Amino acid sequence: MRLMTNVPFGVLLSGGLDSSLVPAIICRHLEGTKAVKLHSFCVGLEGSLDLNAAKEDAKYLGTVHYQFYFTVQDGIDAIEDVIHHIEDDQGKYTHVSYFT
Repeated sequence: MRLMTNVPFGVLLSGGLDSSLVPAIICRHLEGTKAVKLHSFCVGLEGSLDLNAAKEDAKYLGTVHYQFYFTVQDGIDAIEDVIHHIEDDQGKYTHVSYFT
């Protein structure tokens, strides 16, 4: 595996099994290399069980972790922008998670 060691990279971490498995594999590959630490990101409502699980996973994996909080009102306020960005001719249904 070839990595550019001076370029930071990261993963979205939700605290679920699938999103925890990917960074675990990456961290295992990074062990013993000069690569920069893996960064992990999580977005959610304050007090969310997912945010707590993601934080716990990040601590266990040793990632540089960032948590971003939003409120229900923030979500409502963003609906127009989300709809605008997901209206395309490709028919992909994962855009909402990418938008956040």
